[in-house]
Parts: sequence; C-alpha cells; structure tokens
Amino acid sequence: MLKDAETAFRREKVCVKAIIPAGGIGTRIQPFTLAVPKELLPASRKPMIQLAVEEALAAGIRDIGVVIRKDKEAIRNYFEALMVASNPLWEDLREELSHAKLHFIYQKQPLGLGNAIHEAGTFIDDSSFVMIIPDQFVRSKVPATRQLLDAARKDFQAVWNSLVTVCEEELGFFRGARRLELTNRIENTWEVKGVREDLEYPNEETLLGFGRTFFPAGLIEFFSDRFLNPATGEVDLFLSFEALIKEYRNYAVLLEGKAMDFGTWAGYEHFFRFLHGSV
Repeated sequence: MLKDAETAFRREKVCVKAIIPAGGIGTRIQPFTLAVPKELLPASRKPMIQLAVEEALAAGIRDIGVVIRKDKEAIRNYFEALMVASNPLWEDLREELSHAKLHFIYQKQPLGLGNAIHEAGTFIDDSSFVMIIPDQFVRSKVPATRQLLDAARKDFQAVWNSLVTVCEEELGFFRGARRLELTNRIENTWEVKGVREDLEYPNEETLLGFGRTFFPAGLIEFFSDRFLNPATGEVDLFLSFEALIKEYRNYAVLLEGKAMDFGTWAGYEHFFRFLHGSV
C-alpha cells in the first residue's frame, strides 16, 4: 500500500508532507497531561502519536513533521527509543520509518494549531501538506489520510477538508469540530462555501469537519499572526479557513468509518471502551 501511494504521488508530480501538531497543553484531559503529553496516551494498544505517524506512512507520505515544544520532548524520545528497541512488534514500523524522514519542529509557545503550522513553514517549504490532528481517528479499512488524498487527486490546487458522520449521542465528544456549509454534492464530495463553529443540529446524525485537511502549496501565510484571535492570543484556524474559502477552491469529502475524538476525558473514555469492545 505504501509503495502504491508513493508511486501515485510521483506520477502526478505532487510532493505531499504531513504536519502533526502536538505542542498543545492538553488542558481538557488533565491531570495526566501535567506529566505525560496527551499524544503519548494510548488509543487502542499504541499511543495516539504513533497511530498518527503510521497513518501518514500508510498514505505514502515520506516527510512527516511533528510539532512539539521543549517540555514535550518525551514524544521525540519515544520515537528515538522505538527505533532502537529489540521488540519484534515494532519491526514493521521501524522498517517504514527507515525509508521516511521524521522531523521534530519546535513551537515556542502553545499558540494553537495555526501557529503550529506556521512554525513548520521551513519544513513545509513549497510542498502541499496534510494536517493530521493526533487525537482524532477514523476506524476504517482505508486510513483517513489515504482516503483524503485519494479524493484530493481530483484537484491538487484546492483545499480538501474531511467530514465524518457523528450520531447525536456522540456530538458532545467532538467539541473542537467545525461545521462546514456545503453545496453541490457529487457522491461523497461537496464544495465548501462557509465555515461555522456552532454544533446545533436538528437531526439525529450530522456531518462534522474532521482533523484531516489537505492544503496545496503556498498557503503558509494563512497561518500567520494576521489571523490572531485577540481573545485567545492564538492563531485561529477558524479565521484561516474563512479566508481560504474566499480565495481558494474548497472541497469536503466524507470519510468512511467510525470517527473518534480522544481530546476530552469523556471522549477518551468512551472511544477507548469502544475500541476494547465494552461500548
């Protein structure tokens, strides 16, 4: 699968990198995150950050940037230890990482996802990239990032958002999700005409924006201090997306599979039980 995806990128002359923001404080899942980075907490039998890296590799991405801060170097230490571990369980991952480049990029302050992307500007350079939020996952036969890139091949000059279907009883677990205003549906793809932050829905199931987004090359300034939210002091991705929708073609593709968000204690406990068969 990895070789096939890489071949497709080379054929279409598109360089795609991955950005995995992991520099946040993890406030919503304290007290564990006072000592352990949220991204190292297990989802299934692996830490979230490892699942995110494996997902990028499974999509054929060979350049992966993990954005951390100095007090979250445990994430870097984890991968360095994994690469020299003798446990045969990690042999396949070590083999794939030996043919890829795993970069660690330092965010000076925890100023949000937009700032994390901007701090990775030198790494991104003139490449397209996928943002992979490491506490959100889709359980599916085809990994979420692979699904997104398969759709993005229709137009690599556009922004491609991902959507997931969330049932009413699980809406509260997706507190950071955004609502996309959609139009002109063709099969599982829509054009995006706007973005909203509210989660008020009249129906039992709904579509939410998800933590996988493809960005074409040359968009790094959409994550600069120009989009700072004075109320939070962070670069606000909501403001970035509003501007991107006005200036670039924007699409959204519905991902197949069960969506999960481990970003809050309620969500973490719910989806961890789901993965282990007790929900």
